[in-house]
Amino acid sequence: MLRLATSGHRIFVQSNSVAHLRRGEANVAISLANYGIPIEFVTRLPQNDIADRRISELRKCNVTKKLIHYHEIQSVIKKLKTKII
Repeated sequence: MLRLATSGHRIFVQSNSVAHLRRGEANVAISLANYGIPIEFVTRLPQNDIADRRISELRKCNVTKKLIHYHEIQSVIKKLKTKII
């Protein structure tokens, strides 16, 4: 899960950057990795720059990405539309 936050409490259209990409689950994984415990983060993310940045932050903190899978956001939207109709 991602929590997007802009710097300076601005709305997204006013900001050029996303300041924080951490969430509780990732914080726990990073804390455990800091104690030397081998950690694998299990999640599914869209294929985009935000997800790539998130994964690189986790890797910097020694959290492995073997169980992080990408999915195409368009296929998810298509499935949701078919269920609604």
